[in-house]
Amino acid sequence: MINYIDLTYSQHKPLPYRSEEEFKSIFHKGWSFSNVYHFSEIRNIYLYLRDFGFTNLKEFTKTCLSHKLPHEKTIWNDRRILEHINALKNFKLISETNSILDESLFGSSKVGDPINESDLRVFKSIFFSYYRFKEMLSWLIDPDSFERDEIIQAIDQDSIKEISHAIFPFNRQSRFTDSFIFELKSNTTVYFIRNDSIENNEDVMRFWDVFIKWAQELSLIERFNLKNMDYQLANNYKSLSCAYFKKEVDKGFDLIEYIRKNYKSHYINIPKLIFKIALEFRYSISDIKNIIIQTADKHSEKLSLQRTSEIFIRNTEINFVPIVNDSYISHLQIN
Repeated sequence: MINYIDLTYSQHKPLPYRSEEEFKSIFHKGWSFSNVYHFSEIRNIYLYLRDFGFTNLKEFTKTCLSHKLPHEKTIWNDRRILEHINALKNFKLISETNSILDESLFGSSKVGDPINESDLRVFKSIFFSYYRFKEMLSWLIDPDSFERDEIIQAIDQDSIKEISHAIFPFNRQSRFTDSFIFELKSNTTVYFIRNDSIENNEDVMRFWDVFIKWAQELSLIERFNLKNMDYQLANNYKSLSCAYFKKEVDKGFDLIEYIRKNYKSHYINIPKLIFKIALEFRYSISDIKNIIIQTADKHSEKLSLQRTSEIFIRNTEINFVPIVNDSYISHLQIN
């Protein structure tokens, strides 16, 4: 059964964020939405600046190209290199004169190496310190708060896990994510990134994608499409998804007790069960699958795992289906 969410009569509110003009007046730095997606590229540019120094953009670009600096998807040119140098300045890894500020960073890495745990610690520190990331983190806490600056200042990895909420992004007027809801129900408030004749903010929308990419690479968030969880928007809006910061599983969580309180059926669809627990507790999908498998194994007299074939599982639903002994488990039988 499809759950259609009708937003026809929803209240629409613009999301709060500082304009580039505000950002520049406060932080004395322009071009703050750094669209740099790949940790390896950011790190490698940093390592080249450390190893070769910087005289001017033309010469540094020539150095990068002559040494065949690795790239992920798009080949290097002076514009891409400048964007990464500017990002390193925003993240306070290099000075305004392109000098390395802390030569100990990425100390165990070489250009072309896979990203390691030490590298990830650097990027996690950036994620929880750079204003534009923290600004978007504040949306997941309370987009209506009048104390937004205080919220942004207080955000860290522990607090965001405890006080944030799941968010449901979608595309309303743009090819980019531009709108968000916080409840999966009709006529709930729609929060949006303004993009009209008054204010064109594609940079903000692009940076949301950067924000999500970084958070996923750092294993901080769970993100998935809602199409095969049987939720759809009824207004021709597209790409409804779910994202939330993952919490550690509460040691007191009791799956059998949870099922007893929330289900009357003796035959439970596991993807729907996982989705329900995920939204309520914000545990990771993998943790919830492990809870189901371990509980069924420990209490086989109460729960039975029902196997299925991969051909009966929808594409985006497959991540919600546990695997036991090379078999997909689609349902729980309550004995």
